Amino acid sequence: MNKYLLSTILAFAVSLPSCDYLDYSESSGYGKEDMFVYFDRAKGMLTTAYSYLPVDFGSFDGATRAAATDEAEYAWSTSNIIRYNNGSWSPILTIDDVWGNYYAAIRTTNMFLENHQKDFENIEWNDDYALLMKQYQYYPYEARFLRAFYYFELAKRYKNVPLITDCLELEDANKVAPADFEKVIGFIVSECNEIADKLPVSYKDMPGAETGRITQGAVMALKSRVLLYAASPLYAGAISQEKWVEAAKAAKQLIDKSESEGWYQLVDESSWNNLSSKELILETRQGNSNNFEKLNFPIGYEGGKLGNLPFTKSGRCL
Repeated sequence: MNKYLLSTILAFAVSLPSCDYLDYSESSGYGKEDMFVYFDRAKGMLTTAYSYLPVDFGSFDGATRAAATDEAEYAWSTSNIIRYNNGSWSPILTIDDVWGNYYAAIRTTNMFLENHQKDFENIEWNDDYALLMKQYQYYPYEARFLRAFYYFELAKRYKNVPLITDCLELEDANKVAPADFEKVIGFIVSECNEIADKLPVSYKDMPGAETGRITQGAVMALKSRVLLYAASPLYAGAISQEKWVEAAKAAKQLIDKSESEGWYQLVDESSWNNLSSKELILETRQGNSNNFEKLNFPIGYEGGKLGNLPFTKSGRCL
C-alpha cells in the first residue's frame, strides 16, 4: 500500500451529495432497478468503487510526493506541490483535497451494499452461472473494504469526518455531524476484523483470475496501517503505549501469517515492478505508459517535462 505524507487536519463544512445520483448509471442510463438485477451491471458498480483508489505518480500537478520533502524538487514553481515548501497552503487553499472524491466513492459502496442481490435468477441457467457466483460471493466484502479504506484516507487527512454507512437524501446528508476520530477508526478496524477471513488469499485460482481485487492480506494490512496512525500523538493527542502495542500486534499478525503461508516477502529491487511480485499487497493498476519517466527526466532531456529533480547530498542536481 502506498505511503502518504500527513496533511494538517482541516475542518470542512459537511456537504455530501445524495445517493439519488446513483439511481442510474451515468454511462448507460439504467435505473436502479435495472442496475442490480444483472450481474455485469452490479459488477460494474463495484468496479466504479475500485476506480477511486489513489494513484500517486505525478498526482500533484505532475509532481511526486517526494517533491514535498528534501528528497526531490519540482522544476515548475507554479505547481501546487510548492505550497508544501513555501507555506502558502491553508484550510482554504488546500493540497491533496480528497473530500468530495472519497465521499463519492463511499456513496458508491453504500449503494452497492444496500442493493446487491444474493443471486441472479435471469442467468441461473447460463453455463457459467456457478463461476460467476463464485466471483460474486466476495463482492460485498470487497465493497466493505473499499469503504473502510476511503474512510481511512479521509480520517488521516481531516481527523473527524462524517461516518455514513447508508444512502441518504441530500437534505439528510448535509445534516450529518463529523464523527469522532476514534469512532471512525473503530469502525474501520471492526470492518477489517469481520471481513478478513471472508476473502481469499489470492484470486489466481478464482474464475477470471482477477488478481487486483481485495485479499485477506490487504485487509490485514489496512488494519495494521490504521492502528499505526491512530497510535500517533498527532491523532491520539498523547503517547499511548497501549495503542502502539495494538498497532504492533496487528502488523505482527500479518507478518506471521505471511511467513507461515508464503504470502509476501521482500524481493530484489530489479524484479519488484511486476504483478507477480511477492512484495505486492494491494496495488493500483494502470496501462503501460511512459508518463512517470517523462515527469521525472532531468532538465533538457528530450521528451522530458522538467519534472522532479533528484538532488545529491551536496545539493547539486543529478
